Amino acid sequence: MYLGNSPFEPLISSTGYTVGFLIVILGRMQLFTENPITTIIPLLSEWSLKRLLKVIRLWSTVFLFNIIGTAITAAFFASEHTLSAPVESAMYEVATNIMQLKLMCKYHS
Repeated sequence: MYLGNSPFEPLISSTGYTVGFLIVILGRMQLFTENPITTIIPLLSEWSLKRLLKVIRLWSTVFLFNIIGTAITAAFFASEHTLSAPVESAMYEVATNIMQLKLMCKYHS
């Protein structure tokens, strides 16, 4: 929103996820949703119903809290007092551009 009509605006605004992902990986941090193999290796190395139930419990917990977090975030942004009009417009524009890119990739692959 603050870059205006700079020629670098699309490049800068599109690199957020990539930079964040690199920070997480290079910092050797673990995001469960990015690296599920750490829960599967112990299960596959020594298969048991007990380990399977632990993996299911872990994944269910992560899924549940991802859904709760998504609902809280959606409610926050849906409130009419949360965002100023320019920020809301910028978020809408970014989301629209991302969806258009995804649709273009889907139809060209």
